[in-house]
Amino acid sequence: MLCVCWAEIGQNGNTNTKNITSVLASVEVVKMDCEGCEWSLLAVPCSKLQTVEEFAIEIHGPVPLLVRKMEKCGFITRHVSDVNSLISMWYFKSEE
Repeated sequence: MLCVCWAEIGQNGNTNTKNITSVLASVEVVKMDCEGCEWSLLAVPCSKLQTVEEFAIEIHGPVPLLVRKMEKCGFITRHVSDVNSLISMWYFKSEE
């Protein structure tokens, strides 16, 4: 099993996640705790996300958009815990 979160912090402090789609096809489990880069998943096609069996994601900010995206892509969703009022942990597993 290989876990990965592909992110780079640029000199200006921005997170670069442009390579995440190329990484997804080669992993079974993705753990994301990268201070906001989880939102990049909204732009990833379901066909790419579905190549991964499980995601463990710390979501910063409003949860519903990302949870709905993962459900739309065929993942079973489970709220694991709240870190605080703005950060929560979620688990997504492929229905296959």
